[in-house]
Formats: sequence, structure tokens, C-alpha cells
Amino acid sequence: MTVMALSRTVSGDYGLSPEAAAVAKIADSKELSKEEKIAKLKELALESATQMVAIYRLDQLDGGEATKTVIGIFRAKGTTRERKLRLGYFALGGVRPQRAGFPREFVKEFADYLIGAILDGGEKEFCRALPDEDPTTAVGEYAYLASDFDGYKGVDFAPFMDARVVPILIRCLDAPDNVYPEDQGDCIRGKPGEPTGRNTARQQIPAALAKLGDARAIEPLKRVLFKHADMYERMNAACALAQLVRRQEDRAAIGKEILAREDLRWCRLPFGEGLIKAGDDAGVEFLAIKHAGGYGRQETTSEILYMLDQRLSVLQGFRSPKVETFVREALAYKPWRAMILFEPGSVKIDAASYVHPPKDEAEALELSAPRIIQLYGMMLSCVELNGLAGLSADLEQIGKQTRSEKIREMTGGCLKALGR
Repeated sequence: MTVMALSRTVSGDYGLSPEAAAVAKIADSKELSKEEKIAKLKELALESATQMVAIYRLDQLDGGEATKTVIGIFRAKGTTRERKLRLGYFALGGVRPQRAGFPREFVKEFADYLIGAILDGGEKEFCRALPDEDPTTAVGEYAYLASDFDGYKGVDFAPFMDARVVPILIRCLDAPDNVYPEDQGDCIRGKPGEPTGRNTARQQIPAALAKLGDARAIEPLKRVLFKHADMYERMNAACALAQLVRRQEDRAAIGKEILAREDLRWCRLPFGEGLIKAGDDAGVEFLAIKHAGGYGRQETTSEILYMLDQRLSVLQGFRSPKVETFVREALAYKPWRAMILFEPGSVKIDAASYVHPPKDEAEALELSAPRIIQLYGMMLSCVELNGLAGLSADLEQIGKQTRSEKIREMTGGCLKALGR
């Protein structure tokens, strides 16, 4: 059973396995004290059958004890490679590295182990048909960690910088797709043993290559961008190339082809994001709403808000007069304009977007109000940061027409900051 499956079992989303039941009996006991529970869970963490589920339950009781236990098992003689990778993932995942008392030296210790594991058979381990159920590999963990993906959040990447892994990562760009596990099959999207058409860890390798900053990855990533079957890997390759290619004219040539090809529409946003990360404000053009691609065609409210969130998140803190072009387009985008004006019917009811669908469009607007206000605030922060006074007339109109007092208040504050 995978770490993901174990954690879900603990949370009650699935039926309890015998191992999880044994752990839950202790963790949920009304008779045992917290100290007694911790002691017993630490014992169960030493048993392979209950190790990870016991660790996750221990973490709920005492994060510090859980981390100490994990590091102790990691360092123990006889701990397997696969187990060490899972333990490292636990220790460096989520908010644990930011907790007070976290042993900072373990980051370097795990980095040394992970790099060593990649150099010692990492390619062979990764470049085979792996099951699509959270397979743990050294290359996969490295790619996830580099991209802040799958639970890793903002781990200091400096200890993981090692040019020796670059050729291996490049070759792993062409690893096989994952396959459907025997216990899933056609109830998901295919039959047991068939390729899934994806490999999530492989998709993150371009992000790792971007962080490593090695020019040897440029040509392989171009091939991925323009020819690979996995669109998400192509998207990440676009973002990585925007950061790796040094000459502005060479970046522009790649961007020109991305804009010319409809099959690369999904790659426009990540390419723009990569350019902005590299400090090139040419990236703003690729964030334009007219280039939006992805799930659907921005037909539902959730799709529209997600699309705007993606772009505004990239632009936070970015200074360039070109940002005005994006904001002007967004303010003229009818579905978004209607939302910030809080016009009746501006938020449509898409039942798939709700656990409990609203009874009417008025309630749908009320439920979406916090996110609309949040995204509008992100937009105004771009306006203020860049002093986009040319948008003042449009903002004044919004302030007068909106039915939301909060939108009116935020707009007035922005106009004041612009000197209006």
C-alpha cells in the first residue's frame, strides 16, 4: 500500500486495512494518554507493515516526535532504498521543514542520499513501466522536490544542486508512461496493465533541469516541447526553456513558434511564466487571456476564475509597464467584468464545481464572491505596483457601477494610490 493510500486510509476515506486498524485503535484510544499513544506509535513505526501509517498518525499527535522517529529510521542500518525515499519525502514534505526545531542538517543529509541514489541506478529504476499509484523513485523524488510538487513546498534546493545528475535527468525525459494498476483499470480511464498516457514524475523533470541551470538541457527540452506526447511535460519544458535560454533573440524565436502553433496553446502560459521568472517582460504577452488554453474553453465560472488566478499569480510582484496590457484586456473581458460588477447571472451554476450546488444564480454569486474579491485584489496590486494610472478611468467606472461595496472600497483605495 502506498503512502498516499495509507494516509487516505487513516483519514477514513477508504476501508481500514488490518495494519491501519491496529494503528487507529491506538491513535484513537480514549483510555491511553497522549504520551502512551506516542510511545506505542513509535514502536509500530519500526514495523514495516505499519511503519508509514503509524508515522502519519504520530505526526498528528506530535510533529517533532514524528520527524525524529523518521530520521532515526532513515539512518538505521538495513533501511531499504525505497523506504529511505519515502521517509525523506515525509520529513521534507508540507510544512515540516518550517517547524521550530526541525533538524536543518537533515536537508543536506537527504540531498546527499538522493543524489547518490540517482547516480547509482536512478535511470534504470525510473525508465521502466511503473504503476500509476505513487511509485517512489530517486529521480521522481528529485523532480518533485525541485518543482515544489506533490507535497514539497519551498525546500531549499541549494544542497540538491549537482551537475552530475543532469545527463540522467535528460535521458529520463523519455521514460515510459505509467500503467494502470490491477486494482483500478477501466473504472478509471483504461484497462489494468495499459499505459496511462502520463507519468507525473517525468512531467516535473523539466522544472528540475531549469533549477539546475545547465545548458546541456536546452536541445533535449526543445525536442520535448515540440514533439513529446505528454502535453504537461511539454508545458513544463516551455517554462524551463524560457529560463535556460540566455539570448533574448533565441527566446523570442521559441516564443514565435509557440504562438504560431495551435497545438502549443497550452504552452503559452508556462512559457510566459518562465520568461517572467527570468526577468524578461516579453512574457506578459503569453499571459494574455486570448491565449488561454486548457480544460474546456473558459466556459464555466470555475474555469474563468482558475484561468485568471494562474495569470495573476505569475504577475504578483512583477514590475513592467507591459502589465497594463494584460490588466486592460482582463478588465474588458466580459465574463470577468460582469463578475466584478456583481451583475445578476454573472456566475453560472456548474453543478460539477460544487459539492452542494447553489439553489439559484444569486446564491452562486454569493458563494463565489470571496474568490472574485481576492482575484480583483490581486489585479489591483499589479496596478498599484506598476503605477498604471492609464487605467484610472476604467477603474473609476467600475467603482461607480459595481454592486459590491467591497469592490467599490478596494477600487477607491487603488485610485487613491494612483493619485486620483
